[in-house]
Amino acid sequence: MLEIILVVAISQKIAAMLNAKGRSAVGYVILFVALWVGGEIMGAVIGVIITIASNPNAMDAGFPWMAWVCGLVGAAIGGGIGYAIAAGDWGRHRVRHRRCGPRHRETGIAAAARS
Repeated sequence: MLEIILVVAISQKIAAMLNAKGRSAVGYVILFVALWVGGEIMGAVIGVIITIASNPNAMDAGFPWMAWVCGLVGAAIGGGIGYAIAAGDWGRHRVRHRRCGPRHRETGIAAAARS
């Protein structure tokens, strides 16, 4: 339950942050939630693998704590990546190439062909 509240709160923060930048927040919020859920599932799977590798009968003994902890860590990593993507200006920084001005002289094969 607390996890759902946290996802909703962070999603609202992402939406407010992107609306302030003048960008649409829908895709970024969906990406954040997908990375959160995907990270949690991957973390839980890795936790189960670690639990079974350490003790093959550990899953029968009770609650799989390692899978739960790894799931939370995976959710935090996935959510952090989603938040970082939304918070960054990834599409705003473009490399500007210098245009050839009047002082620029062509050299090489292109210049020889025009002569």
